[in-house]
Amino acid sequence: MIEIIGFKGSAEYSAAEQIKDAIISQWPDVEYSSEDEDNIKIAANTKISGYQVQDIDIVLCGKFSKPKQFKPLKVMKNIRGDKVSTKPIMITNFVVAIEVKEQSNDSVKFVNDQIYVKYTRGGIKWKDATDQNVKQLHSLNSYFEDQNTDLFLRRCLIFPSLSHIPAPSALVANFDVNQFFSAIGSISPLKMLGGHGLIESGTETNINRALSAPIFKMLIPTDIDRKRMDRLTGKNLVVDKILAEKDKKFSLISGYGGTGKTVALLKIANKSYQDKRSRTLFLTYNHALASDVKRLMSLMNMPTNSDDGGIAVETSMSFMYRWFSKLNLLEDENLNFEAYHKLCEEVLDMITGKAITHDDIEEIIKKNNDYFDFDQIFVDEGQDWPLNETLILKYVYQNKTIVVADGIDQLTRGGKVNWLEGIDKKDIGFYPLKKCLRMKRNLSIFAKEISDDADLGWDIETNDNAPGGKIIITKDDYKNHKNFHNQLVEELKTSKNEKVDMLFCVPPSNVLKVDETYSSQIGILLQSWNNDIWDGVNPNARMDFVRNANNLRVVQYASCRGLEGWTVILEAFDTFLELKYNERFERGLNEEEISSFQNIEDVSMKYAFRWGLIPLTRPINTLVINLLDKDSLFGKKIMNIAHQYEDFVEYI
Repeated sequence: MIEIIGFKGSAEYSAAEQIKDAIISQWPDVEYSSEDEDNIKIAANTKISGYQVQDIDIVLCGKFSKPKQFKPLKVMKNIRGDKVSTKPIMITNFVVAIEVKEQSNDSVKFVNDQIYVKYTRGGIKWKDATDQNVKQLHSLNSYFEDQNTDLFLRRCLIFPSLSHIPAPSALVANFDVNQFFSAIGSISPLKMLGGHGLIESGTETNINRALSAPIFKMLIPTDIDRKRMDRLTGKNLVVDKILAEKDKKFSLISGYGGTGKTVALLKIANKSYQDKRSRTLFLTYNHALASDVKRLMSLMNMPTNSDDGGIAVETSMSFMYRWFSKLNLLEDENLNFEAYHKLCEEVLDMITGKAITHDDIEEIIKKNNDYFDFDQIFVDEGQDWPLNETLILKYVYQNKTIVVADGIDQLTRGGKVNWLEGIDKKDIGFYPLKKCLRMKRNLSIFAKEISDDADLGWDIETNDNAPGGKIIITKDDYKNHKNFHNQLVEELKTSKNEKVDMLFCVPPSNVLKVDETYSSQIGILLQSWNNDIWDGVNPNARMDFVRNANNLRVVQYASCRGLEGWTVILEAFDTFLELKYNERFERGLNEEEISSFQNIEDVSMKYAFRWGLIPLTRPINTLVINLLDKDSLFGKKIMNIAHQYEDFVEYI
């Protein structure tokens, strides 16, 4: 069998079709063989999160039950460096990273075996396409290594608009099998088999693992995905206003959970890309949110590279670590969270002491444009950024537009920072969002009541255009509610949603660590009930976005902000609130709280419910609150509020 994974309409997909046609033309039996015999997968517009290069135009992987042969059209060498004879070359299996370039003859030049292509985004410049292809290969190799798959990868470039190209690793339009495999075989040594050169990328076990990798699974949008994509392309008065006020160097979008801050950021970025091919950096500290946004960008086939523009999604720490590395502050690029803030202070000292100048910054950006060259910088949940991070970002990108989404009082990393400090008022745009756009009316009423009860002053308007919504309180462990869980899944299907639209939030006590691997107790339970899951408590899982719509999602409470689900289950919610209460209680009162005669119990209670409002504002239609002890302090508070709304609150 041979199949293409991806969305039609792009140059990459067209090139994938050329590869498929070339293979079938030479070996027609491949098209109708079973996957246990000949199995070839071609993934177009592939995205791999968390790696040096995240966009790979085409990933090709295949195996043959019996070795195939092709005629070599270029010089090939074996692993000893000897030339391979002109006998047919054998192929058993292969994994290839392919870059597709649409430049015409006058936009391509050659220096020895290196291919350079011309780009015009941000001014005319030449870029080493061969080096870009090599970096793609290394990133793809790291991706497979992280999945415990040992492979020897090959690479090539395809230029569909050219009729001739002298570089050995490149192909032009209308290539055949001999030309294709000659290109991927000519730049890396071959093995030998019975006097013949051999292309082989790995053992049968590793090739089968590669063929089962997530990148070879078709990403199908759910109904909620489609609505989110529609929201990114539809009209929005706030977004239109921000785009119209182009003279503003700094924009602040303010709103509570569920008011559409993240969507507003992505709408602006998408509009800028569609109109001007702008490249936007979207920063968040939340790995789970970064993964979710990458999923949406992949569904929209949005590029992330410096050549084509688009939207690059990064976590703030990972992005800062890249800068630390280029500023020669690191021996390696491994993230050391304990040293992170010290490194931030070192950078600020270098800036203050003028050891780093703006000329130095521009030179680093120029040499590393894939990593650092952006037209605008967008920061999600900016209220949670430490001061040192904001100062570095504003210094590095002082000539770029910066847009910050401020979640007001949803603080999880420390005290609130003032992004506007040092910025001239005429360069600032302020855009408040007040209407709840995510939650149906009943859910926003319930969340507002909890805010009022905790005296948090949550100023938000319910969305009367989205009536309905229900809340279900469960009073013991979820493992006792298998039938109830199946009912929730059925309701998802009835509403034309998928399992990926169900989100489980769990406290730290629900996380297990076995042999350096993290998993959630609820995830293990769900798997025992024959559910597939994306377990976001595992850092390795969070590196990639959810590719299977049949996966239930699990995240820790601390990672849920910015996410949403049709149905959201808050596991051991009272335990989580108690954890946050104790966390704040142990810190005691600060000077401001002492001078205003506050008591530590009230301060800790507010702190706990500020955290609690984050998961409470994740659902669209159904909120399930699991209380392990309904008679605990927080159990009683939730129950008292729930009893006020018997019309839409149920109990299990």
